[in-house]
Amino acid sequence: MTSVGIMASAMVTTGPGLGEAASMTSSATITITTIAPIAIGDLVIVYVASDNLGTTTPTFTCADSGGNSYTTRGQTSGGSTAGTQCAVGLMASKATVAVATGGTITVTLSGAVTAKAVYAEKFTGFQNVLRVAAVVGSSSVGDPVQVTSTSVSAGDLAIGACAIETRFVPAAATSPNTNGTWSSVYAVASDTTAANSTCVSINRQYKVTTGAGTQQIIFSSSGSGTPDSSALAICVFTP
Repeated sequence: MTSVGIMASAMVTTGPGLGEAASMTSSATITITTIAPIAIGDLVIVYVASDNLGTTTPTFTCADSGGNSYTTRGQTSGGSTAGTQCAVGLMASKATVAVATGGTITVTLSGAVTAKAVYAEKFTGFQNVLRVAAVVGSSSVGDPVQVTSTSVSAGDLAIGACAIETRFVPAAATSPNTNGTWSSVYAVASDTTAANSTCVSINRQYKVTTGAGTQQIIFSSSGSGTPDSSALAICVFTP
């Protein structure tokens, strides 16, 4: 785990962050055992990718072993077919209770699915308050459309989270570095050897913005084959 100073008001923690988990067993929960502590005042972000629930988009909730309160800030799905199409969720908490290394963060879905991947990290200097409502995009075949957030201010934390029905780590080289440079992609796949159509991966990029204006993020898959679906959300948190 590495902490990198981006602005005087923010220290950004980069992967592997608080931990990750992956599963190819049907269930409605997935749990991270934390590899770093959560301090009071940290902004904890939890990202999840999962199979879809047939014609119903799964909803996501989150809890940790300290009892901190999490809000689902963005979620959408890339289609309405169970098993071969995916959904993304982004949850956030402004920690009021410290959680030691070895604690747990559990994501609960509204129904049992097979493929799931989850990742959590923490930021300091930011609130669990969105500058604007989350913006989402999706595709039922292949890569997601680009997603653009409006009314961003200098010093905001912009985060893009993307679920892709694939085992491969995506590239996001086409995301424009306007008013701040996007981080590298951090990705967790539910499985790294099974067929693309049975796996999901959760992928994120973030930046601390250096000026006002819009922020855009574009993920594209890599590796062999075209993913069956994808779902993308961008959330912008205030300092």
